[in-house]
Amino acid sequence: MVFIPGWGANERLCRGLADSFPEDRFRFLSWCDVLRDGSSAVDRAMPSDGSPCALAGWSLGALLALRAALDRPRRFAALILISATGRMTSAPGHAGVAPRALRAMRLGLNRNPEAVARDFAVLSMTPDGNDASAVEYVRQTLTHGTDDLAAGLDALGKLDLREQAARVAVPLLLVHGAEDRVIPARAGRELADTVPGARLAILPGRGHALPILAPSALAAMMKEFAA
Repeated sequence: MVFIPGWGANERLCRGLADSFPEDRFRFLSWCDVLRDGSSAVDRAMPSDGSPCALAGWSLGALLALRAALDRPRRFAALILISATGRMTSAPGHAGVAPRALRAMRLGLNRNPEAVARDFAVLSMTPDGNDASAVEYVRQTLTHGTDDLAAGLDALGKLDLREQAARVAVPLLLVHGAEDRVIPARAGRELADTVPGARLAILPGRGHALPILAPSALAAMMKEFAA
């Protein structure tokens, strides 16, 4: 299992998910590396013998994983997208984040990156997180440089894979929190409707930060699907 986390997240934040897998069966891949090197970064994280593996991504990582699966249609045995959408920003007929909200985050990074990280953490941790989990999210987000965080927001503002998603050629599982305040569950449903044969699981009472707040339940679904 190769896993790409969401914007601002890192290996430490997603440790609970990684710990649910045998050490040699889970590989963490930084979203920053994928933004810099594209699908070649994903290639480096995969088995050296060329055997297929499962690719998973959360939020921004889900968009990047989807793009990699479209670039390498025969390389993956399964694709698992968590809190996913084909396009982050809203558009006519598409549920998403208001473009002005993303622009405000981008501008805010230059003035007060901690405030940007804090606001995003609160949204991500609603309704199933707590103050401590939000504080840790902010702490780990700020270990990334401002340039990397800005590049991540720029990618979220530009990537639109809604039409291309219909070409996904591997089994696809989408997992979404019913109460997600960052990417509405409706966006996950839209993506599932686009991909023939896609499986969609909506988790009641859960928000955006599934790999952090529901690692055991999420890992069980991932293992079952990728088996």
